[in-house]
Amino acid sequence: MLWRKNRKNTREMEIELKHLQAHIKQLESENRQLSGQVTIFKAARDFMNLLFYSTPACVLIADDKGRIIKVNRRMQDLIGFTESELVGKHTVEITARTEEMIKTQETAFERKARKEDVANFKSLLKHRDGTEVPVLSEITFVHDENARHVGAVAVVRMRM
Repeated sequence: MLWRKNRKNTREMEIELKHLQAHIKQLESENRQLSGQVTIFKAARDFMNLLFYSTPACVLIADDKGRIIKVNRRMQDLIGFTESELVGKHTVEITARTEEMIKTQETAFERKARKEDVANFKSLLKHRDGTEVPVLSEITFVHDENARHVGAVAVVRMRM
């Protein structure tokens, strides 16, 4: 009887082994598909970064609290700070006249509450060397699929 029991266990193990091998093949197939998707997403990310950093306009992206997330090369050149120096700072920290900017931003946030973009937003930015840089900004408030405010994108240009 012992040999029959072992034979049954062997058969069960062979069946289980075939199931596991089939499962491994399925996982390998899914892994190949996911690897392909990751490659596509990386290529898309790289392309978007290329567009962002080489665009001829000055662009700044901030989170929902007004902290700088990303600035392109033109924006870095405009105020003389690198992206790594700016990321994490509040947008008010790069302004030349903080009190004026706070009042102006209050007006901008009132527009945001009405779901309006902000056009021709006048401000003075602070260059690394201390000089004031007069600018006009176009600000678009970004919302997620639930209409929750998640950040803003500003396109900035020198004001003459």
